[in-house]
Amino acid sequence: MTTSELIAYIKKQTELGVPEANYKSALLSQGWKIEDINEALVSISGGVPRPPENTNLSDYALKAKVITVVQILIGIPLLIEVILTLIWFFFPRMIINPNNATGPYGMPMHTVGALESLLIFIESYAGILVLLLIISVIVGFAFNHKVKRQTGKKAAYLSIIGTISIVILVAWFPLKFIAMEMGTAGGKPVIYLYPQKDTNVSVNLKLQGTITDTYPTIDAKGSWNVIAHPDGTLINVADNKEYSYLFWEGLFTNGIILPNKGFVVAGKDTKDFLQKTLAQIGLTPKEYNEFIVYWLPKMQHNPYNQIYFATNDYTDRAVLNVTPKPDSTLRVFMLFKSLNNPIAVTPETFAPFTRKGFTLVEWGGDEAK
Repeated sequence: MTTSELIAYIKKQTELGVPEANYKSALLSQGWKIEDINEALVSISGGVPRPPENTNLSDYALKAKVITVVQILIGIPLLIEVILTLIWFFFPRMIINPNNATGPYGMPMHTVGALESLLIFIESYAGILVLLLIISVIVGFAFNHKVKRQTGKKAAYLSIIGTISIVILVAWFPLKFIAMEMGTAGGKPVIYLYPQKDTNVSVNLKLQGTITDTYPTIDAKGSWNVIAHPDGTLINVADNKEYSYLFWEGLFTNGIILPNKGFVVAGKDTKDFLQKTLAQIGLTPKEYNEFIVYWLPKMQHNPYNQIYFATNDYTDRAVLNVTPKPDSTLRVFMLFKSLNNPIAVTPETFAPFTRKGFTLVEWGGDEAK
């Protein structure tokens, strides 16, 4: 039983700087029970429980460090994703548009491209990283609470890293939602195949984002397998039915940003502009008429349209692997934005396209957000 005499003795020994183990040993030799001594220590410390006699504080410290290191290793890539996403929002043309000579703070464009590739790589594992970080934060705070309850102390660095991890998570979720909302959709890309003779062709689509629709349906590996005829007619191997082209739609993880480049066309002039420009790019009348039928209703009633034909900024996000490899490939992706008034933009130019041998042609587009 704890007495005022015992409490006074312990306080006196503490003031004199006597180690706890020494005065505990002395008290035990005088017949005091360890439970009474610990109860007195709790009373002196203001009610904070004392650690059990066999508590190894270095053990607690090691576990706290392990949890902290795990949180840091998981949190760093998510922090990088948050920072790069913020840069993408504040400097969109510098990050996405390959026509700029430099990126943010004068970075070379190959460095910008590497950063964008890093962002896409992290995003592919972001869901798993977020889940692991949430679990590690919960484990960390629970562990710290347990240590404080048993020893009266806690690992300050574990609390700090846990708080930083929460800040990263709080920033990550809304940024991810905004990025999804701003993502460019691949609007009705269709793929034509023109071999020189009947040919078995495999077309695999790797999209930096999510494929939402295909026709005919792609297989589990993201591929179409067809018998292509010289006139463009396709027989889908999976269902043995005839198709005019391969169709897909999807949402890019990082949308293509409309640069200050292209053309500004009055809505009423859109049809004539598309007929002339698509023919100049290399589409046949059949191909560009199918393009215009799909896109003209979305554009002709706007006062003006800024129209941009994407190149690498599209093909790098929607990679086609075709077997056998085409001898010539033309991929057209139009990005447009409705304008109330005309603006000045740098005109685009197009290299001549010559169809030779096995030819693949694709067209698609989207309205810029």
